[in-house]
Amino acid sequence: VANTDVGSSIKILTDSSQTVECTSSGNPSPATSDFTWRMGTSEMSTGSVLNWQGGIKVGDEDSYTCTVETTLTPSDQSKDAKVATNPPELPTLHWDSSSGPVIDGPLTLVVQRLFTLACVASSKPPANYTWTGGVNVVHGQLLQDTLTAKVNTTRTCTARNILNPTVGAARAMSSSATITLNINYPPESVSIRHESVSGTVIQSEFRVIEGNSTKLYCTVQSQPASSFRWSGADIHSLDPPKLHTITRRNALEGNIVLIQCLFTAGNPITTRSTFTRAVDGTSWSGDSHTFQSIHREDAGLYRCTVENSMDPTGAEIQTGNDTADFEINAHPDLQNIRVTLDGISLDSYMEIQVPDNPGFAAAVTYEARTATQETSEYDALNAENDRPDKSHVYMSVVDSTSTPSPHYENSKTEDPVYNNTMLQNSVQTVL
Repeated sequence: VANTDVGSSIKILTDSSQTVECTSSGNPSPATSDFTWRMGTSEMSTGSVLNWQGGIKVGDEDSYTCTVETTLTPSDQSKDAKVATNPPELPTLHWDSSSGPVIDGPLTLVVQRLFTLACVASSKPPANYTWTGGVNVVHGQLLQDTLTAKVNTTRTCTARNILNPTVGAARAMSSSATITLNINYPPESVSIRHESVSGTVIQSEFRVIEGNSTKLYCTVQSQPASSFRWSGADIHSLDPPKLHTITRRNALEGNIVLIQCLFTAGNPITTRSTFTRAVDGTSWSGDSHTFQSIHREDAGLYRCTVENSMDPTGAEIQTGNDTADFEINAHPDLQNIRVTLDGISLDSYMEIQVPDNPGFAAAVTYEARTATQETSEYDALNAENDRPDKSHVYMSVVDSTSTPSPHYENSKTEDPVYNNTMLQNSVQTVL
């Protein structure tokens, strides 16, 4: 082979165009036409050179015989030409073992579960195997692995051998196969969001204003995609406080008056209360207010307002409120009324008879004053000269039988109203 004596065994690379030449010496020397090549019992060619059309193949491996025939008895020598090497073919991948099912396409696996793959490739000499991708344990052709990441990945098997032909340099040969691993994992990182799949995450509770519409979205990571089912949720309805009915307040001037804003708390229960007087806008904070001494100018229309702050999830804080208007009336205290007639104070009940006289004029005025201690008719008579305005209607009695005294002792035995009254006008009548 290539002018090299190869002995009885020949190694030739697959697809090589290498030829094998048979030589023989004799007397006479053999001619080229004296040579015949046979594979087994089949004649392959005549001539001293053996070649393979299109290059030598794996199936051409066999024992070949070169025969030389001359007119004399030639020497007879046989040589075997063997195709002894071939690189690894494209590996096939098997599930669980080298004899397990062949994997034809992408493989779907569950995260955190151990699996085994086997790699098989025909070659001569037999190939060595390596795996790439992931963290794994390799036992020759077998890969034992566990997927930890929740992303699809690949694994690649490579079969390698070294070809050492009889003639020529050694060559490292390899062939690889890659499989795609699709990862499945159960639902995790579940969250509930407000208004959209990218909205505000609801951490512990969901607050919504009573009567408002809302949307909740459930998001989750899983492979394959999860199906969803809703059950009870921690939803808090927010609502404003509600006022109770407030009725009109009627009070006497000078009295203590308490007004209250009674209400049913909303959610949240923290409530702010305010009273406002309509006439001048004066306001007081708190759910009650006390007038220590009500006055006529305090009468009028008032408004009670109750408020709370509602903080719905994923929205701006809103103020919830309720208002109610009510009236306060302040009446004069009739027990403290002073009645005067033509400038004369009338401390007793009197009936005034007005005749049919167009020239007569009687003026009655009312004046609020502090109540005074009641006195008897006798005390009034004795106080005749003590009155600063001298407006009393009583006169001292002129009687020869009376005993002069500054205290009018005679009046004790007489009726002071009828006997000690001077009519100012002929049309006046004393009852």
